[in-house]
Amino acid sequence: MPRLIFYRDPDAAWRRTLLPWFRVWPREAWRQALPVVFLAPDSSTIAWVKHRLVQAGVPALGIEFFTPGGLRALLRQQLEAKPLALREDLRLLMELAAGDLPDNLVAQATAREPGDFLRQVDRLEAAGWDASVLQIEEARALAERFKQVLDESGLQTSASADRALVAGAQRPVMAQVMAYGFGAGHGGSLTLLRALPQLAHSAAYCLPVNGDQRDELIWRSTLEQLGDSDEMAPGDPHPLADLATAVEFHQQVESAEAPFIAAIAPDINCEARVIENEIHRWRAKLAAGERIGVVFAQDGLPLARAVARRLNEAGIAHQDEIGHLPGQRPGQILVEAWRRYQELADADSARGLVRELRRAGRLTADEERAVWQALEHAFSQAMVTDVAVLRALLPSHRHGEAAARVLDQWPLLPEQATFAEFTEKCLPVLKLLRWPERLDAWEHRAGALVENLKRPLKRAQYLRWLAEVVRIPGRTRSAFGREAFAPIVLTTVERAAAQSWEYLVFAGLNRGDWPAEQSDSLLLDAKLCGRLNQRASMDSPVGQGQQCLRPGISWLPTSLDERRRFTDSCLSLLRNVRTTALFTAHRDNPADPGREQDLADWLVRLFHARFGEIPGDGELHAASQALAATFAEKPSREVFPDITGTFVWRRNISEPFDEFSFGFGEEFSEPLTLPSKAWENAITRPASAWLENILRVKPLKELQEDDPRSLAVGIWAHSWVQPPESIRAFRGKPEAEDWTLDIQRQAQAVFFRITDAFRAAKRELPDWWRLDWSIARSHALRFAASLEALDWQSIRTEWPLPGEPLNLPGHALDGLVLTGRIDVVLSNESADTLNDFPEGAWPTMARAWVIDFKTGSDAKLTPGQLKKGSGIQIALYALAMNALGSEQVCTTLLKPGDAIESQMSLEKIRDLGEPWEVIRRMATTGQIGLRGAQRDDFRFVGDYPLAHLAIDPGVLEEKWALTFGGEAMGEEF
Repeated sequence: MPRLIFYRDPDAAWRRTLLPWFRVWPREAWRQALPVVFLAPDSSTIAWVKHRLVQAGVPALGIEFFTPGGLRALLRQQLEAKPLALREDLRLLMELAAGDLPDNLVAQATAREPGDFLRQVDRLEAAGWDASVLQIEEARALAERFKQVLDESGLQTSASADRALVAGAQRPVMAQVMAYGFGAGHGGSLTLLRALPQLAHSAAYCLPVNGDQRDELIWRSTLEQLGDSDEMAPGDPHPLADLATAVEFHQQVESAEAPFIAAIAPDINCEARVIENEIHRWRAKLAAGERIGVVFAQDGLPLARAVARRLNEAGIAHQDEIGHLPGQRPGQILVEAWRRYQELADADSARGLVRELRRAGRLTADEERAVWQALEHAFSQAMVTDVAVLRALLPSHRHGEAAARVLDQWPLLPEQATFAEFTEKCLPVLKLLRWPERLDAWEHRAGALVENLKRPLKRAQYLRWLAEVVRIPGRTRSAFGREAFAPIVLTTVERAAAQSWEYLVFAGLNRGDWPAEQSDSLLLDAKLCGRLNQRASMDSPVGQGQQCLRPGISWLPTSLDERRRFTDSCLSLLRNVRTTALFTAHRDNPADPGREQDLADWLVRLFHARFGEIPGDGELHAASQALAATFAEKPSREVFPDITGTFVWRRNISEPFDEFSFGFGEEFSEPLTLPSKAWENAITRPASAWLENILRVKPLKELQEDDPRSLAVGIWAHSWVQPPESIRAFRGKPEAEDWTLDIQRQAQAVFFRITDAFRAAKRELPDWWRLDWSIARSHALRFAASLEALDWQSIRTEWPLPGEPLNLPGHALDGLVLTGRIDVVLSNESADTLNDFPEGAWPTMARAWVIDFKTGSDAKLTPGQLKKGSGIQIALYALAMNALGSEQVCTTLLKPGDAIESQMSLEKIRDLGEPWEVIRRMATTGQIGLRGAQRDDFRFVGDYPLAHLAIDPGVLEEKWALTFGGEAMGEEF
């Protein structure tokens, strides 16, 4: 007959129940043919038991320690049960089930994100219910279909495994089992706990009493049916027991001597320093076997990482049970890039793959560059990122053959195949990429699905499963955080509840974190859970007036139940702290900078119970500032002095721009040589031009990010308007009919080439592509019509500037070198006369008309626009023509359909002072500087690194005036 002992104090449970058990059974274990098992709800509790055994000098030789998951694995092995489906497998199977119900609205939502529906199905099954209890018909249909798909897969859930193990156990498989620490919050293990007397020759239970709510009482009375039960007499009261009672009943503690320490920090880092400081103080008082706990509401909180980091830096050995998600290893990064390319099959993911291949040494930098340039060229024509479309366009680029060769080494998986077929194709790739490290374990994971899942899957479905199973398992800890028997433990409330503590820190007591806010699901709301719990309850055969749970059923908790259980666990921890506790919170809200966070309700109740009042926002703010002053870390002047100096120097309004503000440190003999467009950017967005044109760095953007359709329309219109034959010499203007026919021919050639590429990819040419193509053709025809209407003899398109120093005596730009290509140059002189002159020269008597095609919203060229930096490019072209010898130069920014008119004369352009003087100073000193806003929600102001902190535009205007002369224009520049 099993024996059940209920306890309230883990320390008393250890002394009176667990220690005597361990004194007996290790000596008996070697005589038993079957294993002797100690069962605990989590590995943290097992670590605490082992710690106590070491301190007591009691050996545990022959005892096997298990959590429920480990015990299930042992029993499945002995009873030859079906393998368990892990979370990744269940997500895949839920996706498949949802795909089988295309007209089901719940299934449509679940197919996009199966996690939430899967959690609710898990809750139902763990409580012993099937899908028939769901009130929404579509949800019932999806849950039933999921169950069928799961059965077909040859896998089973942990709840199904427990029921199957109980039904399949014909004889005991354990000699003795001790179950410790299972409370009402472990309802998923109830079936296994009920079956222990059937699975073992003898069983014992040592279980906690955390409250007197209905679900707690029903849990207890349910287990009391297993055998004789008794409640352990309470030991001596602990110092914070009265405070816990006062908090529980919303009262004020009678004793004013309760050891209560609360710290309200301004931010997480200060809170971590407070916790570290208290740990240092407590360590000096610890006796052998005593422990300090730092408990958090849940895993994954930033504060836990901050505390672990400080303990590691201080060299304090501790047991970090929470751990932290590790960074990706190179092999996993490469596999993730390949998987993303397979899933998206677009140019951006292909660029990401080749980048990782180059970083891993699988490709050269030249091969990576070839793929990038070829894909970008193909994208500029097709305006879609689909690799299948772009692959057909690669031969038109000079690097197309090399790019195609690289992409062909990593072929795309089929759109649809069976699980076994996908696995067969992925296995060689994973071997080649050398991830996961234990490929045999991955093959074992896939074994059951390969064997049983015969239905076809979509590529994206398989790849999502693959992404989950090849990720790094588990969590990482620092070297000092892996000490299993260290007296300092970082853990969660749930794990800490079954252990004893000398000192305890309740960390991160902020609303939303302690505990995490949650609400009931629409599928399993509080009313439905209440009705199911009522059906699950029955009169207990043990005890007058008590209720218990029916066989095979457990309590289905609501969010309110979960929150109350959390509070009960906190109160139990508080009652059992043997010395004192520290309660910490922080006010800073990272999600909403500048707004302070509220304290957790539980900490507010603690304040009320201890002091009889609740502190206001003013008091909390003052307390956090005082704590910040006390624990302020004095910055070392030796740590990053250049960074702090640069920060201050950039904002010094009395100093011009220098090497700290996007410029060179010293002047140089040869002026900067930049394209004319770059000088225009240097006036309007100087720092951005410095990064792009001088440092030659720019952000890695997705191809779709910069409005590719507008860009393609402009490129096509510019290209198609070029006259036939050679563009490397002046020609007489073509006849209007010939010009129109040539534009039509070039446009049709692009249309057919792109149509063939889409056809090769088995895709229809999009309507929007046809529209943009028509717009570009219309623009080109209008440009040609405008040029034809101007009665000038000769024309040359895409004329490159000679790249020689400008011959402009007395002008600010004299001697500078300009580069670039002029869209169109017209002349009243004959083509033969112009072509007789050598490159870089121009007949003085010939007039020149410089035209720049614009398909956007550019304004006409005016002196006011030039002073603001708009139109600098074409104005520089005009000055370059003047430097070549032309004394009469007209300029026009030509939009489609506009009549050509000279918008600004050469004389007005030459006479402008500020833009040319600024450009000369930039070119000769290398000081580019910074101007205007660096962040804007409504317009593009330049690309800046994340590390760049914005500087007030007014300060920049003052520095601009100091550097380049003139008056500051203010923030509206």
